[in-house]
Amino acid sequence: MTMHTQNSNEPTVAFDWNTPYVFCGVNRGTSNTVWVFNTNGAVVATLSSSCAQCTIPSAGTSKEISVGWSSSKKPGEAFKGRIRSIVAYKQAFSDAEVASLVQRMLAASGPTPVAVPVAVPTSATLCKGSEWICLNADDVSGNEDSAVQTWNGFTSLYDAPVLKKTGINNLPAIQFNANSALKRDDTTPSVVTVCAYATYLDSTGFWNQIVGQGHDQYWVLRRYSDQKLMTMHTQNSNEPTVAFDWNTPYVFCGVNRGTSNTVWVFNTNGAVVATLSSSCAQCTIPSAGTSKEISVGWSSSKKPGEAFKGRIRSIVAYKQAFSDAEVASLVQRMLAASGPTPVAVPVAVPTSATLCKGSEWICLNADDVSGNEDSAVQTWNGFTSLYDAPVLKKTGINNLPAIQFNANSALKRDDTTPSVVTVCAYATYLDSTGFWNQIVGQGHDQYWVLRRYSDQK
Repeated sequence: MTMHTQNSNEPTVAFDWNTPYVFCGVNRGTSNTVWVFNTNGAVVATLSSSCAQCTIPSAGTSKEISVGWSSSKKPGEAFKGRIRSIVAYKQAFSDAEVASLVQRMLAASGPTPVAVPVAVPTSATLCKGSEWICLNADDVSGNEDSAVQTWNGFTSLYDAPVLKKTGINNLPAIQFNANSALKRDDTTPSVVTVCAYATYLDSTGFWNQIVGQGHDQYWVLRRYSDQKLMTMHTQNSNEPTVAFDWNTPYVFCGVNRGTSNTVWVFNTNGAVVATLSSSCAQCTIPSAGTSKEISVGWSSSKKPGEAFKGRIRSIVAYKQAFSDAEVASLVQRMLAASGPTPVAVPVAVPTSATLCKGSEWICLNADDVSGNEDSAVQTWNGFTSLYDAPVLKKTGINNLPAIQFNANSALKRDDTTPSVVTVCAYATYLDSTGFWNQIVGQGHDQYWVLRRYSDQK
């Protein structure tokens, strides 16, 4: 086996056919080192050379990386064997780092974790992901008075409300008028905590609902009758109630704790303006788990005169009964929140058994290849078939998946050449025929290659 740069063909060390190894090579700029490790991670053979051609010329040159055969496709030079994994870095590892990489390759099990959308909240983020309901006007894009057809899973129920760019305290808010509302299908809770950063703009009408489920059925945060009173309403309790003013922004909160309701009005400094609690026969939410839409701005009954006429900056609700202190903390969070909810971006979470961590230049893991025995491998983590496709062997090396390359099979990926390189391949040569049988590299006697030396072992 040789770690080959330009036309150096050195150093070389011995190996056997039909035996799995981790073959490694490092170019450190003016020297090459090659290793053969057994599957216990012990060094079988290693050698270093400094030579005139122990360099990789013209770093940054566009040149495909080929696996299983060089890009020259010379007859007899194809790799005939199996590869479980290949890892490479555009770095010159120390001997100890190479040994550690080999242990990682031998210990790796299972496919690379699939990237899943993950949003990373900041201290100013309102919606953290644990809420039952979280509506933030900062998440709504559009021009002044743009119709808001959707809002974080809610859709227009009757007419659409509109965006006001400086609707509450010069911050974005959603304005609801006589016929506008939003809804989301869901199930009813057994207890609930709900807060709405909002303002009533119009004193006309009655029972003007901010948010809730059902009309005199489950739970609603709403105005009491035609009065300047806010209520945390369950079933037909209509209690407790506390006073508020028109055209004044507040955070209205309500908690149902199973057999009691509490309502609060907080000002925009987070101070309590009014609060009251009640225990009553109807201070419960019946039939938890019932399918019932959550409606914002008007109850699902759509009774004339009962639509909310005002602006909402945010609504947050949990299927939990918060303590008074937890409610106060939530109010502070709602008042302090600024900016939209972070967009979820794909993030893969590696484990200790994960081979490909994301920092590698090349990382090929046979555990990532799905298919049946002898399925053609057309793609492998960014590599595509160069000539014929290699095939999947489900128990190819030490009863673990590996990719088998035959006389005409290879894979490639377009890339640029490194100035130094570390490369390791967990592989086995199955056939002694041919010569220069390449596992992986760039160019034929041009840049770097990890390969068999001539027709020798």
